[in-house]
Amino acid sequence: MKSATVDLIKRDEQKILDEWLNVLKQSNIYNFQISDEPELYNEIKNFLTELSDVLTPNTFDVNSPEFIPLKKMVVEIAQKNTALGFSAKESALYIFSLKNILFNLLLEEYENDALVLVKEIKILSKIIDELGTIIFDTFVADREEIIKRQRQELLEASTPIINIWDGILGVPIIGTIDSVRAQQIMDTLLNAINDTGFDVAIIDISGVSTLDTVTAQHILKTAAAAKLMGATCIISGISPNIAQTIINLDIDLGQTITKGSMSEAIKTALEIIGRKTKKNILEYGKNTSAEDRKSIVNLNTD
Repeated sequence: MKSATVDLIKRDEQKILDEWLNVLKQSNIYNFQISDEPELYNEIKNFLTELSDVLTPNTFDVNSPEFIPLKKMVVEIAQKNTALGFSAKESALYIFSLKNILFNLLLEEYENDALVLVKEIKILSKIIDELGTIIFDTFVADREEIIKRQRQELLEASTPIINIWDGILGVPIIGTIDSVRAQQIMDTLLNAINDTGFDVAIIDISGVSTLDTVTAQHILKTAAAAKLMGATCIISGISPNIAQTIINLDIDLGQTITKGSMSEAIKTALEIIGRKTKKNILEYGKNTSAEDRKSIVNLNTD
């Protein structure tokens, strides 16, 4: 790039800024308010200053180290615009709107030298296009991160852990289950068992839209994992249709306790909790005095 072009951009900086600000204001993508003008003006001024500082007769490759601060600035602008809800096209307009302004400036400067004009426009076009590409790449990356985070939040929200009773956890499952969600369900349940020390976990599948072999295996693995943690797992919500599906698919439920409804599962869970409580009381009573043991036995009989 000719040094005269760099000098031209620096010399006419104010003119460029005024035109650029006006284009952005008229684009309506910023939902522009008067109070926003100073902030936007400072932003584009810093960008243009950084651009003119990095441009030299020997430096016009965006991949060169000299362009790192400018590229970082572009990424920050793109991230800010994405957070504000701008589309990729709207964010890219921020950079591309500068192109025509600079081209018109070059047309005036080199109107009598077509070869130089074409060369300088080509160089500037390449730089701005590559900076615009960074806008698109940043937008896509940020959107993917937002989608990933929202998906994780939805997974967590779709698998709540309910404290049904002292010692009993409930995990209502709604919708379909894939490998990712199955792992999330298992992690959530096992962490809850570990944190609470509860003895029974009820996995309710009455809200599961479809039950196939893969889905059933995911549920059974979760029940088996809970058992390894010392908790008894009950699967509730076994409707007649799901029961027939399990038989037709020849799915082995093993020793897993199943119930047709959540209420039946809770009743069974309370019985399990009661048996464990009585057992603990009796074991404790063996190490007590005769008088205390008599009271414990009377309590157990009641």
